[in-house]
Amino acid sequence: MVAKETKEDETQKKLLVELQSMGFALEDCKSAYNKAKNKDLDTMLDILSEMQEKKKLTSPKIVEKAVEYNVYNCTVCTFLNDPPAKCCAICGTEAPATAIKVDSEAEKKKLEEEAKAKLLAEEKARLLEEKEKERVEKA
Repeated sequence: MVAKETKEDETQKKLLVELQSMGFALEDCKSAYNKAKNKDLDTMLDILSEMQEKKKLTSPKIVEKAVEYNVYNCTVCTFLNDPPAKCCAICGTEAPATAIKVDSEAEKKKLEEEAKAKLLAEEKARLLEEKEKERVEKA
């Protein structure tokens, strides 16, 4: 004999699926569901936020490797910056990846890829902002 799903089971499944679609881990979602008294999405999101904050506070801190910079020309204003400048002394633009001293080609390639990804993300955000402005102007 197959047991019918109760309304609470259906509600739980819907909430867990929705929270997972937001990027939360299933185990964290289940824990938040069990802690939430009124079983609504807002309460569960609050609980998940608290859980994430606690994880941040208790996770081991990663010590970043000290970064050294070469002399470089700013990519915006062309000012010649001396080490240890991680941003331009004139306009404040972040030093390009090519200005960072690296120990290996692999590290250099990784830094260059990160710089490209950052530029792409900034361009995407700018395009989205332009589209939103156009949409608002049309309305």
